Amino acid sequence: MNTENTENLIALLRSDDNFDQGLELCRAIGLSADTVLDKLGFLVELTQIPGGASKIGEEGQREEVHFEEFEMTVTMTTVAQWVSLMGWVFTGTARRAATEKDFADQRPVVNVTAHEVQEFCRRLTAIYSLDDSSIEVRLPHSAEWEHAARGGENYKYAGSDDPDEVAWYAGNSDYELKPVGLKKPNGFGLYDMSGNAYCWTATEWDPEDPSGAAAYRSWIEENGT
Repeated sequence: MNTENTENLIALLRSDDNFDQGLELCRAIGLSADTVLDKLGFLVELTQIPGGASKIGEEGQREEVHFEEFEMTVTMTTVAQWVSLMGWVFTGTARRAATEKDFADQRPVVNVTAHEVQEFCRRLTAIYSLDDSSIEVRLPHSAEWEHAARGGENYKYAGSDDPDEVAWYAGNSDYELKPVGLKKPNGFGLYDMSGNAYCWTATEWDPEDPSGAAAYRSWIEENGT
């Protein structure tokens, strides 16, 4: 593909209305998922979260749950990753087109809705399907997120009892988002699982199921691994 055709394809893939058209064009000309992600500039590092028994929930309400293994990104989704796939960011008042600076921004993306995050996941899943892959990109179940955050360890925070080792918070961040991956990771190699920014999960907190254990067990029965 020449430069002009590549730029047109990228514009389609980053469009709110024309992503599927762009994907079909990728399929028609035989582009692989890795090629498409490379053209978009999308880079991500995954790690395997081991399965097994883990206690989750607040103290006094913790339940032991058996988890299936799954993969997870080692950091929260960054602004750079978001704009490479979506083409826009939300400034707090309105959407705007991504700038060159955004494509290098390693802070976690914020001000995105659950619906927009689901669309982000859908696009990645669709791109991987170019290789006839069954890879599904999705938000973690809230119980999976807690299992991953605990990291197979028994610390107060994700990876340490000292928040300054693993987390950005009001006392050490000057009330600013910080680039991901600067603090110590937890036992599963995940960064910023405490502090920095809030994370979306696939399920909401339920006062009748505070640990999320019942919801996770039901989800596994319905969906398998």
